[in-house]
Amino acid sequence: MHSALRYLFTLWLLACVSYAHAGYFVTHNDEKNLSKVKDLQIKSARRYKHIGWTYIDVPPQAEHKLKAAAGNRKIKLIPDSVVTLTQTPADPGVENQTYIAPGYANADIHVTSAWDVLTTATCVVAIIDSGMQMDHEDLAANVWTNQAELNGAPGVDDDNNGYIDDINGWNTRNNNNNPADTLGHGTRVAGIIGARAQNGFGIAGICWDVKMMPLRAFEGTTTTTSAIIDAFDYIFSTEGVRVINASFSEDTYNQAFYDAIYEARTRGILVVAAAGNSARNIDIIPAYPASYNLPNLISVGAIEVDGTLWYSSNYGYSVSIVAPGNLIYSTNIGNTYTTSAGTSMAAPIVSGAAALLMTQWPLMQVDDVKRQITMTARMTNPLLTEQIGGGVVNIHAMLTHYVSAARDWQLYR
Repeated sequence: MHSALRYLFTLWLLACVSYAHAGYFVTHNDEKNLSKVKDLQIKSARRYKHIGWTYIDVPPQAEHKLKAAAGNRKIKLIPDSVVTLTQTPADPGVENQTYIAPGYANADIHVTSAWDVLTTATCVVAIIDSGMQMDHEDLAANVWTNQAELNGAPGVDDDNNGYIDDINGWNTRNNNNNPADTLGHGTRVAGIIGARAQNGFGIAGICWDVKMMPLRAFEGTTTTTSAIIDAFDYIFSTEGVRVINASFSEDTYNQAFYDAIYEARTRGILVVAAAGNSARNIDIIPAYPASYNLPNLISVGAIEVDGTLWYSSNYGYSVSIVAPGNLIYSTNIGNTYTTSAGTSMAAPIVSGAAALLMTQWPLMQVDDVKRQITMTARMTNPLLTEQIGGGVVNIHAMLTHYVSAARDWQLYR
């Protein structure tokens, strides 16, 4: 039997054994009072020396007698309850995902505790990149599908969005319906956002269950700004996208690109952009789209596992937040897995987090989504104070601490 299944089976057996009884907590004084009642059939009474409480154990058939006796004597019974370990996926590759391990204190994104709150995202994440291996074992279940085209007639624009047979996204570089990845970059990004968890193989994405829309805009490692804007235009022709991951960078300001991101804001879409890998201050020498000053755009820098800035990450006040960006283990083309580095790998951590947040609070306005993510970040390393405009993404705090505009994000470090 697989080790993880054996472990779960053992826990189930223990649960069956452990809960074939009725356990309650009472104070020491109340336990003494109950002990005077005849025929209660108390199997055991474990007194806690330091806290003033006693745990009593009775067979299930005697539980009604215990409750009656307690009621007559106005004794409060606190029932025993089940406590579970923090939700951690059993996928074998998780042990290689250092960026989700809680042991790295200064770079901890607090995702394992966040998974106790939420693991599934109901909004769509669009990934503008080199495409995606859509039949990858760890991604196939989470690939976005256009149901109208899937169930429609071949060669027909069944949903009248201007794109024919766009079943799983679009290739804006070659203007066709095949966004398959031949480079691997987009597939790695997709795995970080939404590799399917608890499926017995591979890794776990920030979102265990999410729909990811692949937009192939790159041929090799380069593309044109027009192909990127075409991808935005395609996204605007569909429904459900709330997050766009943009793990790319260019040096030239483009008003049309700026306007595309602004249009995304009017549609409630957050754009998460990699800050770039040139080790420069993008306040002085901008990198786009990270340097566009828009309330629905988050610029993401990369940190090491010790919480220091990754040596090639761009920096500056324009960097809204940072996430782990080195030794990032994720899915790769050829149904494989690999380790990568860069702000391109840090951005999808934040994209996945944003998708969870928008699921947790679906009516939150996109400007407030950005505020919520950045203001719940942690400043874990003093050096970051001088290097960036935000802290390390804290996914658990992001989901559980509602932040008003008046609060300071440093309260959450």
